[in-house]
Amino acid sequence: MKLESGSAIAGGSILGMGVGFLFDNMLPFLLIDNGVGFFIEFYFKNKKEKNDEQ
Repeated sequence: MKLESGSAIAGGSILGMGVGFLFDNMLPFLLIDNGVGFFIEFYFKNKKEKNDEQ
């Protein structure tokens, strides 16, 4: 699976907005899911760099 730069962050934003609308409180869910998106992007970027070194 190829992860484009920023796609995990954008996906987290969309997911956070959906959950925020569901619970009628968008900002906390948007921020939490953006953080999760950053961690996912960081993980896949490091995983790719380790595979490139081998």
